[in-house]
Amino acid sequence: MTRTALRLAVAAACVVIAITLAHEVHEGQPIGADTAIMEAMHRHATPALDALAHGLTSMGNPIPLTVITVCAAAVLAAYGRRREAVMLVIGVIAATLLDTALKEVFERVRPHLWPRAPVAGDSFPSGHALTSPVAFGAMAVFAGRLLPRYARTFTVIAALLVAGIAWSRVYIGVHWPTDVIAGVSIGYLCLMVLLRLSSR
Repeated sequence: MTRTALRLAVAAACVVIAITLAHEVHEGQPIGADTAIMEAMHRHATPALDALAHGLTSMGNPIPLTVITVCAAAVLAAYGRRREAVMLVIGVIAATLLDTALKEVFERVRPHLWPRAPVAGDSFPSGHALTSPVAFGAMAVFAGRLLPRYARTFTVIAALLVAGIAWSRVYIGVHWPTDVIAGVSIGYLCLMVLLRLSSR
């Protein structure tokens, strides 16, 4: 399977996943093993994992993500990649607005299975899980275009970071697993659109 075919297959899977989960949430039906997964993760919580989860989730928070995005865009612009710098900023803004709009549509209540700090906003989809693939995925691809020798390394780092942020949202109890799965799926689709537009 070629790289293009693989990307298309992943994108198609993301469409199916996102539509399926959105339908289930819209219907107000309980989804699969959401509660069981969260309770199992909580049973295995440790102080070290708590610190890791909060550190990872902070990277997807609005202010840190904005700072990281602006810095990455500035570096791209300094290396003459102005189109990619602009597309990165626009992509993250668009993903954030899309997340806000979807939350208004679905109005899913956040989980509250154990005592935790209150978090504002609705639950579906996870904004961290949606925006992080766009931001870090685009940064990885654009950095790989600058330094082709390290392209695969950048991709692996971005994938691990996105996975870690997604895991952290469930671990700390502010999102259902299906919120995160939908967020990553939608984020990947947004990333594909962004990369397509940036390569024109």
